[in-house]
Amino acid sequence: MIAVDSEEKLDKLLETTTDTRLAVATLAGEVRSVSGQIQRHDLVNADVEARLRAVERKQWALPSAATLIGLAGLVLAAWTAWGR
Repeated sequence: MIAVDSEEKLDKLLETTTDTRLAVATLAGEVRSVSGQIQRHDLVNADVEARLRAVERKQWALPSAATLIGLAGLVLAAWTAWGR
């Protein structure tokens, strides 16, 4: 009776160990999958951020150019009014 009980316990332990190994292998695969997704999202995020920064640089250039043209016009108007 003791030998049968021990054998049943060992069978149950083997089954539990096998189930645990399968669960760990499944989780490891899922972790690799999520890791790959994170890396792809990081690459996409870096690309989007680079494009956004390029658009921002272009937008800042337009007001600066408009300001310089406006100042040049003001200087020209003042020079025309007082100097000539």
